[in-house]
Amino acid sequence: MDVAVVVSVLIGLLISPVLVLLIDRIPGRESLFDRPLSCDECSTERTWRDQLPLVGWALAGGRCGSCGESWGPEPVFVPIFAALLFGLAGWRFGTSWVLIPFMVFFASLVVGSAIDLRHLRLPDLLVFPTLAVSLVLIGVVSLVEGHTQSLQYAGLGAVAFVSPLFLMHIINPRGMGFGDVKFGLVLGLFVGWIAGNWESTVNLVIWALMIGSLSLLVVGLPAVFLRGRKVALPFGPALAVGAAVTVLFTSSIPGMATG
Repeated sequence: MDVAVVVSVLIGLLISPVLVLLIDRIPGRESLFDRPLSCDECSTERTWRDQLPLVGWALAGGRCGSCGESWGPEPVFVPIFAALLFGLAGWRFGTSWVLIPFMVFFASLVVGSAIDLRHLRLPDLLVFPTLAVSLVLIGVVSLVEGHTQSLQYAGLGAVAFVSPLFLMHIINPRGMGFGDVKFGLVLGLFVGWIAGNWESTVNLVIWALMIGSLSLLVVGLPAVFLRGRKVALPFGPALAVGAAVTVLFTSSIPGMATG
């Protein structure tokens, strides 16, 4: 197996406890260092063993040892998705410096999707720090790799991705939250960065939005049918799916000759 894939999977697993902590702290604007991760029901602190990716959850049966309260899905799904996305990033980009910004990108997708699924919002405390770090990393890597032209495509991607989301927010603010619009800046930045030219940038953004909308329909229609028309559906995870698929499988997108 490719070394880049193996190392990327391991990094995804290793940082997953930090991602779980971010998911827990960002919505309440809490510092990562205010308190250890603890049970929501009885406030019992989790041990270092409890926080081992997947292993800790399995050993504890997914429940607090004091009160028996379930830990929720994050300790299981966050390591799985982090390892999967990081591994795919290693497969897609190899040992290139480009891999580093995309690890930040995929980590933000995992954290943002989990928060949106639980709280139906994408906090500024996630979006703007991610955007700032991404801009710095993309700028530095573009200079190191000698592809400064790609910075223009990253900017176009961000604008092109956000524009229809902003329009949807203006038309129906309750259907499209402004957090989704701001999160679109991060998604469009990375989608545009790998495009290679102006036409490809627009093409990839369109496909990312189409795939994201389709994924929302696949999940949303059964939910609406089963629960009624007023069921709330988070758009952030669907946008993340569209951006991730487009980034990882660029060469398979119609109109894209190479990845």
